Amino acid sequence: MGTRVATGDAHSAARLIGRAAQTAMLHAALADAAGGTPQLIELIGPPGIGATALAEALVTDAAAAAITTLVLRPDALTRDRPYAALVRTLAAAVRALPADDRLRSADAYAPLRGFVAGLHGPAPTPLADPALERARVHEAFARLVEAVLGGSPALLLLDDAPLLDDATLAVLDDAATALADHGGMLLVTEHAEAPPALATLLSTLRRDGWTAHRHVLPPLNDADADLLLTTCAGRPLASGARRRAVTACAGLPLLVAAVGRDLAARPAEDDALPLPADIRDRVRMRMHGLDEPSREIMTAVAVGGGLPVDVIAEVCACPPDEVAAPLAALQRAGLIRLDDGRWMPAHDLLRDAAIAALPEARTQAVHARLARALRATDAPGAATHAVAGIGFLDPDEAARIVLAEADRLDRLGAAAPALRLVEALSAHLGRMLPETRSRVLLLLGRCRRHAGDDDGARRALDDAADAFDAAGDPIGRAGVDREHAELEWAHGEFGAAQTRLQSARARLDGLEPSEALAGVLHAQAVHAMRRRDVNGLAELAGHLTRLSERLGTPDVAARIRLVEGAAHFARTDFVAAEQATEAALASASGSDDLLLRMRAHDQLAVVAAAQGDLDALRVHSLASARLGRGIPLLQGWPIGRLAIVDLARGNADAALRATARLVEDVVREGDPRARLGALSLHGLALVHAGRTAAARAAIDEARHIATDRLDGDKNVVATLELADLSVALAQGQPDAALARVTVIDDPAAGWLPLLSIAVLGRALAAVGDRPRIAALIDRVDAVVSCRTTLAHTVATWLRALHANTDAAASPLFSQAAAGFAELGLTTLVRRDTPPASVVAPALSARELDVARLVAAGLTNGQVADRLGISPRTVSTHLDHIYRRFGFRSRVGLTRYLVDAGFVDAGFVAAGFVAEGFVAAGTDT
Repeated sequence: MGTRVATGDAHSAARLIGRAAQTAMLHAALADAAGGTPQLIELIGPPGIGATALAEALVTDAAAAAITTLVLRPDALTRDRPYAALVRTLAAAVRALPADDRLRSADAYAPLRGFVAGLHGPAPTPLADPALERARVHEAFARLVEAVLGGSPALLLLDDAPLLDDATLAVLDDAATALADHGGMLLVTEHAEAPPALATLLSTLRRDGWTAHRHVLPPLNDADADLLLTTCAGRPLASGARRRAVTACAGLPLLVAAVGRDLAARPAEDDALPLPADIRDRVRMRMHGLDEPSREIMTAVAVGGGLPVDVIAEVCACPPDEVAAPLAALQRAGLIRLDDGRWMPAHDLLRDAAIAALPEARTQAVHARLARALRATDAPGAATHAVAGIGFLDPDEAARIVLAEADRLDRLGAAAPALRLVEALSAHLGRMLPETRSRVLLLLGRCRRHAGDDDGARRALDDAADAFDAAGDPIGRAGVDREHAELEWAHGEFGAAQTRLQSARARLDGLEPSEALAGVLHAQAVHAMRRRDVNGLAELAGHLTRLSERLGTPDVAARIRLVEGAAHFARTDFVAAEQATEAALASASGSDDLLLRMRAHDQLAVVAAAQGDLDALRVHSLASARLGRGIPLLQGWPIGRLAIVDLARGNADAALRATARLVEDVVREGDPRARLGALSLHGLALVHAGRTAAARAAIDEARHIATDRLDGDKNVVATLELADLSVALAQGQPDAALARVTVIDDPAAGWLPLLSIAVLGRALAAVGDRPRIAALIDRVDAVVSCRTTLAHTVATWLRALHANTDAAASPLFSQAAAGFAELGLTTLVRRDTPPASVVAPALSARELDVARLVAAGLTNGQVADRLGISPRTVSTHLDHIYRRFGFRSRVGLTRYLVDAGFVDAGFVAAGFVAEGFVAAGTDT
């Protein structure tokens, strides 16, 4: 394609005055993208600098050249709503498709049918876990973006990208690969500093081979500003008026054009009048000069921030055809613009000025009308306006609007904006009906729990319980019990959690079978799995089976198979456990429920690990990690299991980096159970990397958590005990660790039970405790079924240890060694201490210097001064380091560097640069 300036009406051409060089650059980059070299273009400058005008002109030319174009344009009012810009843009793209296009009904986009208008078919059942709901929607959005962009050259514009929410940016990160593969261009306009999520996306694209251009747009020079002013005025202007206008507008094309259009509507003799210094005053005057219908529409558009015609008509209480003429007049006046079917102020300055001109009561009344109109037309954003206008709404009506939106946000994992909505609503609880009040309090408790405010969650849930009791609502009351149970389990209050779930179940048992009851039963089963309660699992499986016969849904069928699989695992019937869980995965896949699919893959990975099948362990862990992509806490356990695969295959450094990232994630989230598991896995990786002192520190930290809260959770305690024994053996001091063993002598405890027993046997042999080894042999011999040779190999290993013969002369040790080697487990089960190893950082010397100094607490500027490089170079090195290792913060990077021996812990604590660094590979 050529590099012509976009043609069209005079206004479109005027917008590019003074931008010939930038226009030529953009067209050249677009041609390169179409030729197969992906291009990343950033247009940077303050609001009004003309970045959007340049970008829109390129989009117009690209579309004319048959290049697929997609425009995402967020706004300040929707930045807290995940996927808001994507929903608008993709809905428009879907509407443009033929009515019978198969994309509209594709199963891959089923999770979006409640978000994106035009997609056909039923939406899947919402998931109980908001993080998993977000992951399911995220995956569908990414696939839909790829489908809309198609397999040909495409241009994706992110206009005012810093306003994009993190969820949308994560989707674009996934979709960028498809864009690059087919010759794509990502055009970004930035009117503010890029937030971390956007900066990370752009850094990732630069590192992934995109050709990057970063252009800071300068203000127009006086000559170009003068030309733009007179062009928009459409007539000659007095030289004094021109000079004052050019000076007042400071080279911002938007303001220059607005003043020019304003002067065009004035008599020629007014040219000599001084121009107002305050643009807001000018907008207010323009508002007062509008007729009543136009003023009503402008007010609705300003307060609404961007509205379709049907919503504007609803707010203004007039037929849609009667708003067409005022909208056109407001557009010609430069006050509003049309974007993807939504009318909005031409610029944020205009929106702010229009709202500032309204009395507060008037603004609240418009918010209330907007809330009703948006809900009536099923458009997003009703909750925000309901909160802002609640004084003009019945509180129960406002609650219905807000609860629906807040619940959706919370299920998508956007706990903070959901909590803000419900907190604002809760200020009006006293004016609500009891049944409404109880629902508000329940959601308030849930949102507070997800936001990390446990004390506030408890208070809200207690109030919700009283409200549901007063309203006589047993289903709602059971929901409160379930929320309380999750809160109490997370803090190690296992007895209280069980009591809560039993109470929830008792409230529902006498009612008609329901999904609510199935959810409570499954929650009980999850807790029973963690406690290794074999009888409880069997009883719950029976209840779920009977419930499934009544409900007949794939979700309940999947839950039954998962519980059955867990019950078989608890009885050490690993083959039956695998078969039941495979059936659960099949049912879950049929129900299109992400949560159940992930749980099924997790359980299959655990069964594979128990049998020593590294390949199956890796396959199902990867599948689970992909489903949980973008949700660190969900990805934690799959990543931990993959680290075990790395350890078994001799890649201690990869395992160490993975578990360090895992610790970074869970420490930030603050869940005690997750912290305990992550620290235990990190300690296990450290000891196999030869970092015994660091491993002991991690295990001691984990044991403190277990002692305080989680000693009854047998799954995570089993991992802790395995790591504790491994460190103790490496330090030649197994006695104390053996005294702490409570779980891993059970061949069904944790997800490495037989391997744990093998390590336990070695520790017992080290202290000469042959009777306990004999007891272990009996337990392993009693394993009901094992698809691999692991059970037989561990039994042989234990018999060799019990015989206490020299390894070189013992055929039993030779047989066991051959069995472990065949399964690829030799590095995990051995008679000697793992040798100390030098962990390879896979970084250049300069990158390692940067990482060490950052770990010591220096800012980017201080690192630059120390190394004699620029702060930008430091940022580039850090981006590469974070990308290579997968860390998202200095905390995770620092832990890895200390644990791996690249920097001394005291050096980090001192917070300043010492004369030298500790040698790599030495322990701390």
